Amino acid sequence: MRPSEVLGTYCFFPWAEIYDNIYQVKGGIYSIVEGFTKLAIENGVKFQYETEITKINYDGNVMTNVSTNKGNYDADIFVNNIDGAYFYSQLMPKEKNKTYTLKKLKKMTHTNSYFAINLGLKNPIPQYSHHTFFVSKKWEEFTENILKPNAVNKFNFDNTCYYFLQPSALEPILAPEGKATAFILIPVCGYDPEFDWKSYSDTFKNYIYDVMEHRDGIPIRSLIEVEEIYNPDQWGKEFNLWENIILSFSLNFI
Repeated sequence: MRPSEVLGTYCFFPWAEIYDNIYQVKGGIYSIVEGFTKLAIENGVKFQYETEITKINYDGNVMTNVSTNKGNYDADIFVNNIDGAYFYSQLMPKEKNKTYTLKKLKKMTHTNSYFAINLGLKNPIPQYSHHTFFVSKKWEEFTENILKPNAVNKFNFDNTCYYFLQPSALEPILAPEGKATAFILIPVCGYDPEFDWKSYSDTFKNYIYDVMEHRDGIPIRSLIEVEEIYNPDQWGKEFNLWENIILSFSLNFI
């Protein structure tokens, strides 16, 4: 949501960071996933990997099993933790979905999505530590644009904001000796079904590099050795996100 609409929330985060500090997870954020997985296995949980649910099956009004690319699975209790809109629109039979129909999903308040760039750098950028927020002079204009379809074309040097993470600054083991890892995250519109990210991805990436180099003084292109891009379309395909919206719906549930 726009900072102007939820001032309390936006004020809480910097206060928490200053009061309690921010801690880097040893081995990177994925270490949390690995830790929970190890704990679950120790307590008898079984994981079925590379298994995609393709359909939910009912007996009357009771969910009885799920169809997957590796067969059907029965259970007494099912817990869903995937994207809610994808669950209702793609997996639940239409005759069972009386609440979150496709028509309603399109009318709900959508959050933003993200354009992400993962980089391996020739050397660290010493003037920046673990994480840095680049906030533009016209940040209000930027926060308006990331919630409007097709507004990514209105980004410019005066309003573009982004987040820059250099995890190897705190934990050098996350990069080869003398080198660095970096992550750039740019908020973009979430519900934007007519926007073609596949054809615009390279253009937008280079625009962000221009912002970093010509506005913020970071010679990013000369440092890049490894590059991996994730635009909203890629997020959507890999993680089954409805309309590529990473953060799903606004918490006001409107």
